[in-house]
Amino acid sequence: MNAQTYILENADYMDETSAAALEHVSDAQWADVMAAHQATVGTDRPGISSLVTITRETLEDFANSRSRWAEKGKVENHSSFIVYRNCQAVKGQQRVDLTIVNLGEQRLVIKS
Repeated sequence: MNAQTYILENADYMDETSAAALEHVSDAQWADVMAAHQATVGTDRPGISSLVTITRETLEDFANSRSRWAEKGKVENHSSFIVYRNCQAVKGQQRVDLTIVNLGEQRLVIKS
């Protein structure tokens, strides 16, 4: 399965932002996205059991902004993605796991 097939098969179950973000994933990158989602969320359902978005922020940008987060969480470095576990950008917001998959010029962010 590739991203386009996944989006078509699951369009009724995901929000438009997640579907639009997943459209940026090439066939070659799809396995990395699925591995990242499985490692973080424990399912193979990105955009359904999590929120997905696309950004041009670099991995370095994420590392720099993390220093200002209310709760920095724990960092897990994987070969094709980074996970920030139990982090909180702003005090009072819900703590989440953020997974960042590098897609070249863009990053896919999975929030769960």
